[in-house]
Amino acid sequence: MKTYFIKLYVLIVSLSVMSCSDYLELDTPKDQIDLDMVFSDESMANASVASLYTLLREQGFFSGNRDGAGYMLGCLTDELDVTTNQATDYKLLYDGIVLADNSSIKNIWSSSYKQIYYANNIIEGLNASDSLTESVKNNLLGECLAIRAVIHFYLYQTYGEIPYISTTNYKVNSSVSRFDKSEIIQHIYEDLNKAAELLANQENSFQKLRVNENIAKAFLARVYLYEKNWLQAKAIAEEIISSGLYSLSDTELLFTKESSSAVWQLKPALEGNNTNEAKTYIFTSLPAPYAKLSMNLYNEIDHSDLRKEDWINGLSDKDFYPYKYKSKSSGGTTSEYSIILRLEELYFIASEANLMLGNLEQSRNLLQEILEKRNISLGNTLNYEQLFSLIRKHRRIEFFCEFGHRFYDLKRWDTWEELKEIKPHWKNYFRNWPIPENELSLNPNLLPQNTGY
Repeated sequence: MKTYFIKLYVLIVSLSVMSCSDYLELDTPKDQIDLDMVFSDESMANASVASLYTLLREQGFFSGNRDGAGYMLGCLTDELDVTTNQATDYKLLYDGIVLADNSSIKNIWSSSYKQIYYANNIIEGLNASDSLTESVKNNLLGECLAIRAVIHFYLYQTYGEIPYISTTNYKVNSSVSRFDKSEIIQHIYEDLNKAAELLANQENSFQKLRVNENIAKAFLARVYLYEKNWLQAKAIAEEIISSGLYSLSDTELLFTKESSSAVWQLKPALEGNNTNEAKTYIFTSLPAPYAKLSMNLYNEIDHSDLRKEDWINGLSDKDFYPYKYKSKSSGGTTSEYSIILRLEELYFIASEANLMLGNLEQSRNLLQEILEKRNISLGNTLNYEQLFSLIRKHRRIEFFCEFGHRFYDLKRWDTWEELKEIKPHWKNYFRNWPIPENELSLNPNLLPQNTGY
């Protein structure tokens, strides 16, 4: 595996804007400060962690641009129809050409491990510090441990078995092998549980913009769901739902910065900027220059469903785009933040977990609470098969074009047949992306390549 020789740089920026993308060039820093100094000063330690969120926003799985995993996975599955004829990375995936030298597949891998290395660097600096208060140290350690776990979780769900990196030691990282599933999941559990413990009862002045206890727990609930640990998924999801800290938002307000549903948001680089997602998905002329919403998805949504009215816009009866984020403008006041986690997902987790445990009434009631906000009513008598079908349908509609939910749901349910009629080139081995070929060359211990590539 490629190892990133990243020293920890403190980016001198206002924490209110979460640091600027100008400072993403980690190989040519504008400010480099000795590690001992960084972790003897609370504001500098906080700024170093703030810069990690900048990396999350601009690169890798949580970037809202066309090189991000959400857009790429939307093109690979059935959320987006690509309109360009150019051989872009996302066009190749849309056409069923999934290659180990695809530059976006490589960049998501490398950006993710860069973020992990950066988090590990901060963790090691915090653990070595005897100057910060215990409260500050616990907060920052909890944030970095949770982020490390979340990135590894996305890597595993996307590429299959991967190395779990928890050190900055070059000799270890340069020859590391891929971990098997049980090891990866165990490390994820350990990091998220430790993060939740460190963040418990901690004050957080950053509201929903920095990882807190509930964010760590919410990701735990997702991992438990994916691993079919229904009891744990149900318990954690229902704990967060009943906390009173969040409430289900109306569709037209859900993706604003004041969203009552948001559990974790990423703030744009500068006040007056808005989300990368709005710039990526919205088009203002025909033909659509890059991609448009899949008509298969559009036709799946009832006309009475408020998600069709408020989350989709278009320039013709066949040319629609995702309209969850509505502001492409820069200047003035920021109106929207990118939402990574929201309360609706906890409701879906609790509903699905209850269903799998045989609690049909509780499952139906949780699903109904969400759908009432969407102007959809469920019948009173629903059996297991009907409820599971509705959960699958409405997860697709609820989370379209949000960080690959559709891909990961199809994968964990093994329901790829839903794609095959509209994706004639689909191959089931696409469930795992290939390990980038340059990484295999640098570290042969990552071999063998994933099946099919």
